[in-house]
Amino acid sequence: MRIIRSATAIGLGFLAAFGFAGMQPDASANSILIKTTQEFQPGLVDSVFGTELSKDLGVAGWRKVFVPASSSVSRALEYYKRAPGVVSVEPNY
Repeated sequence: MRIIRSATAIGLGFLAAFGFAGMQPDASANSILIKTTQEFQPGLVDSVFGTELSKDLGVAGWRKVFVPASSSVSRALEYYKRAPGVVSVEPNY
């Protein structure tokens, strides 16, 4: 039993020392997630940015927005943060 505890402690120490314990996956290269209110008009807001497709996820106003190839996730995040009817924006991990 002591050997297992020691091996576990060493393993966890190794992961923490090299930063693996806090790693996050890369954001999706072509989509973001937005939370909207009822005032959000997907056709209007999406067309101004050039988004061809956004999908209602059916969960409390969340939508998946597919970023056009001519743009980037960081640009989409900045645009949708300021869009009317959008209350939250985040990368799609």
